[in-house]
Amino acid sequence: MEMQIVIMSIITYLLLFNSCLTFRLNIFQNIVITVVLIVNIVFVYGLIGSFFVIPMFLILILYIAWLRREDWQVNVFLIIISYILLVIVDNLTHFIWSFIGLNVSDHWMIYMLIDYPIFFVICRFLSCKIAGARKNKTLALSPKIITIIGTNLILCMIIFVMHIAVVEQAGSSSLVLFSSIILYIGYFVLTFLMVITIVKEYDTKAQITLKQNSYDNLQEYISQIEKLYQNLRTFKHDYANIMVSMAGYIEDNDMEGLKKYYDEQIFPISNQLIKKNDAIAVLHNLDIVELKSLIFIKLNFALELNIDVKMEITEKIETINMNGIDLVRIVGILLDNAIEACQECENPCIIFCIVRMNEDVTFIIKNTYVKHEIDYSKLGNIGISSKGERRGAGLYNIKTITNSYDNVIMDTEYGEGYFTQVLEIYGE
Repeated sequence: MEMQIVIMSIITYLLLFNSCLTFRLNIFQNIVITVVLIVNIVFVYGLIGSFFVIPMFLILILYIAWLRREDWQVNVFLIIISYILLVIVDNLTHFIWSFIGLNVSDHWMIYMLIDYPIFFVICRFLSCKIAGARKNKTLALSPKIITIIGTNLILCMIIFVMHIAVVEQAGSSSLVLFSSIILYIGYFVLTFLMVITIVKEYDTKAQITLKQNSYDNLQEYISQIEKLYQNLRTFKHDYANIMVSMAGYIEDNDMEGLKKYYDEQIFPISNQLIKKNDAIAVLHNLDIVELKSLIFIKLNFALELNIDVKMEITEKIETINMNGIDLVRIVGILLDNAIEACQECENPCIIFCIVRMNEDVTFIIKNTYVKHEIDYSKLGNIGISSKGERRGAGLYNIKTITNSYDNVIMDTEYGEGYFTQVLEIYGE
């Protein structure tokens, strides 16, 4: 391979990796990528021709995935899409130059000055758009959907590589270049439309599911209130009988029997009613129906598990500066984690507070927990959890959601007694 082609290829691929990723490569990482490029372009190309692209990209994709494990799927998607765009832009440029009678080999410096800025702008624009869409579409795609999309993109890339190898054998005439461009653009558009359709369909289905869950929580909330009201009516109706039953112990001066009767029969019922009634009274300050119903259902479930629940909402809260579905997802995950962690403790306890200061709202969820031998500072990374292997997706999803907001901060504190999650949502 000629030296100028080697130089152009290395610069091209370095430009690709420095323009399309979700993070910026440092000098050392660029040196590693350059070494891989040189080995494949100079040596592997001599063995398998244009197919050198496949092992080269496989090595570099694994390296990028290792550098940024939490974003590896998005980065692989961006790398493959950027390579497909690179092929289209390169063939289109060659066709235009061939049409006006210029040879790229004779004017390769001019070619780079014209072609590379265009490619960089396209890749950077694509990367920013996908990053923005990823922030807005916080719902994670299922493994099946990711597999389908990934397989199609890889197949698209392999077809492009095979076609390039065939074109090299046939020669780069204007007709061949034109037919290649039509093929590339057509296949790319179909692939892109398929990916967009799958993502939109999945997102729509997920949004419907979340809204259905919110509706179900609301119905359960109403049902629980009705049940509590019936219990209060029953308790009120039986009040006279309860007093009469206690009177027998008093007349016999049987204080031990009275105490036992109260502890075993009366206190559990009244205490449960008081706790549920207190929860409803506190939630009266929260005027966001879907969030209110979710919190009540979760904390009511905690009470049924004999977890001590303490709740406080300091002021009336009517609006919170965050998407309602995102907020419900975060609070639901935090409460689920708190309830699960509590069940390992001898004296389980959950403290739930919502504090409003002007337009800012802070959620504080504290729970007792048993400390495990893990690095709690890494909670929120995929696969890191106190629940064992292949867990921790909940906190990772929270991290993904909060990262898409400029006015939301998530903080974690852990000590000897309590594990605390603080979610701060600023009005501006």
